[in-house]
Amino acid sequence: LFRRLLGGEESDPILRLGSPFSAERLRVVLTTQIDTRLRFRCFSETALVDQIIGAVKREAGGYLVFFSSYQYLIDVVSALRQRCIDSGHPVIGEVPLKEERPTGRSRKRQSKKSKPFQRFVIERGFPGAQSGNVESSNVECVWQTPGLNEMERGRLIDNISCSPADNVITLAGLGGLFGEAVDVRGNRMKGVIVVGVGYTMISRERDLVA
Repeated sequence: LFRRLLGGEESDPILRLGSPFSAERLRVVLTTQIDTRLRFRCFSETALVDQIIGAVKREAGGYLVFFSSYQYLIDVVSALRQRCIDSGHPVIGEVPLKEERPTGRSRKRQSKKSKPFQRFVIERGFPGAQSGNVESSNVECVWQTPGLNEMERGRLIDNISCSPADNVITLAGLGGLFGEAVDVRGNRMKGVIVVGVGYTMISRERDLVA
């Protein structure tokens, strides 16, 4: 299929290479009990926060969490932050803001002035953490802002390796600049969490096109 799409012929040679990554180091976990459909998203935030916290508790390091909707991302970030505050853990940094994704001229203006991400730090780890290194270490929660360009995307990914916190949770939108490959330096990257399916936003215009 790919050979034909790229203009190749049936007689053209094909070179097949094995994966450079060890299969023993791959673990795929499916969570089917969380309903991420649009009308049920407000009921899924608590369960998603549990999944994110559980992943970091099992193994400290860097995690990427992808969402199909920026508003969904912000809602889960807010729920995570509130969970830590309610549990008595100090939270330092910015408060998630409910923002509309900019388009057209407003998007260009924002990309020059806004930061590529916002963040807060959870001091002394997550509430109830069993692992000593997670319980005693700070956890940095970083989330993407709308309208990133290529350079800002790089800064967001580099933060996983460069952050002074021992544990970094980076939340971003599916597709777009993050739709192909993400290269994180070193061995700090421990896992990726994908929330739902990357469908486009529901709108009358898209319904007419379909």
